[in-house]
Amino acid sequence: MSEAVFETAAVTITSAMQALETEVHPEGRQAELTEKMKPFAANGPWRYAPDSERAKVRDEIVAEQEQRAGVKLFELGKIIAEIEPTISALVAATEEAPDSLEAFSRWRGTRGHSSSDQLGVMTLAELQRARFDREYASAKPTAVLHDYRQALADPYSPANSAFIRFVERRNAVGWEWPAGTTDDDVRAVGDLSKAIAATKAARVPAAARAAQAALASAKATAERARTLHKVRAVRP
Repeated sequence: MSEAVFETAAVTITSAMQALETEVHPEGRQAELTEKMKPFAANGPWRYAPDSERAKVRDEIVAEQEQRAGVKLFELGKIIAEIEPTISALVAATEEAPDSLEAFSRWRGTRGHSSSDQLGVMTLAELQRARFDREYASAKPTAVLHDYRQALADPYSPANSAFIRFVERRNAVGWEWPAGTTDDDVRAVGDLSKAIAATKAARVPAAARAAQAALASAKATAERARTLHKVRAVRP
């Protein structure tokens, strides 16, 4: 999966987040207010304006600031709502073991295999899956963990990639372990889940992690704007 998708998402999220941060920054808002109120200063052209006029102008400036902040909060919320499900789905996809053709391509270091090669790889993968179903129907957790770790040493070879997919999918739906398991087997069940989780996490590219981090920061920024700065989202 192209990392450009995650990179684009991170840039979009970060840009909207920074726009909101700019609008709610207390010092920035105060600096803008001070600048726009300068005509009412002691040496300004409106220095003799009544207090009521000063208050009216000040309120208008503050209202404009709140309006801008509300629009930015709305825009950030919309981006989060649109991007978050996509990021989650794409990250989940990157966690999965490559299919038989992708694994074969990585193992051979080539792309664009012939139709006969593709058919052969896919057929072999199906035969291996059926064999694993038989051979590991009553396997102990310690054996599965041992073989899974060994397969990870060369994860793209046809046999190993098929076994890795088999173990991870079987673990996702739940193993039916045979009776009479030992303490080592009990520990192996937990260790297998940890090993699978670590393997899946390692498959996620850095760009995807960056997009997730940007999304988390944006959600926190939006929450602070609502709770700390009392900003209300305003549809532009």
